[in-house]
Amino acid sequence: MTTWSTPERPEPPTKPRDERSALEDRLEFQRTTLPMKCGGLTPEQLVDRSVAPSSMSRLGLVAGH
Repeated sequence: MTTWSTPERPEPPTKPRDERSALEDRLEFQRTTLPMKCGGLTPEQLVDRSVAPSSMSRLGLVAGH
């Protein structure tokens, strides 16, 4: 059975160079969080709907659809 792989998620720096860098680092951290939370899930779990009548699945959130 295939499972979703977990990406590495670096922590944002505690002392960023400037405000833009801080925002970009935090955004990258947040973008990596959802795929990390899906790590180890099976394809069936990834396409399972959150609650009825939602059409959004975990895979849909990660894939951006």
